[in-house]
Amino acid sequence: MADGSVNEIISGLEARWPRWQCWYVPRVTGGPVWCARPWDIPGASRVINTGGPATLEAAIADADAALPPGDYAPHREAGRIARRFGWPWTVGYDPAARCFTARHRDLAEPLRYPDAATLEAELAAWDAAHAGGAPA
Repeated sequence: MADGSVNEIISGLEARWPRWQCWYVPRVTGGPVWCARPWDIPGASRVINTGGPATLEAAIADADAALPPGDYAPHREAGRIARRFGWPWTVGYDPAARCFTARHRDLAEPLRYPDAATLEAELAAWDAAHAGGAPA
């Protein structure tokens, strides 16, 4: 399966199920695995793994109906930013502190920002200044 079509399928799933983070794991043997989990509820017990996007969507529909109400929007924004910047950045949302966090492999402390737009601008500026390398 071409990478572009995988990304289109994932984007479609996430557009139809905005509370769910979706991804695809290609495997050398045994075929691909399509996965999803709620953005706002951590834990491996909430991860769904299936053999295809259609079965994943059906499983999401079943699981979504059983979820309690929640505020997934900040987590989804953090995920969007994480996809944009990728490794070595790890981006998340801390609901207790009500802030977005970004960790870099070369920074001792995470960066913390109250909103996604500020975090995204700061990461873009940081990456431009360091060309994706270690901080000076």
